[in-house]
Amino acid sequence: LSAFCYSERFQRANWEAGQLSSQLDLQAIHIDAAPFQLVENTSVFKIHSVFSMLGLRRAYVTKLGRLVGVVSLRELRAAIEDINHSSTRVPPRSAAVDEEEAEEMIKYTEGFDSCSNHV
Repeated sequence: LSAFCYSERFQRANWEAGQLSSQLDLQAIHIDAAPFQLVENTSVFKIHSVFSMLGLRRAYVTKLGRLVGVVSLRELRAAIEDINHSSTRVPPRSAAVDEEEAEEMIKYTEGFDSCSNHV
């Protein structure tokens, strides 16, 4: 039994060493040389404006230069839809989003119901 376990471990170690020493073909992978970044406290309203103006599909969220998340167009659409269909008002998540900006965002997104599939 112990010889079998040793053989299995040896095979696994050889396989791992082979995988780690092999080169990856990155030609088929699209790598964005200049990805768009957002700071952590950016409001949904501002994110939507940036996505619309620049035609983005995703943006990276950073805090003090470190990656803390990724926002995709699909998630942004869902957030706007939740805001439009929410019967209770959600308080702002950060100090960067004040009452006036939240009201402006709600008014701005009211017309999205008819065109939410085209964003």
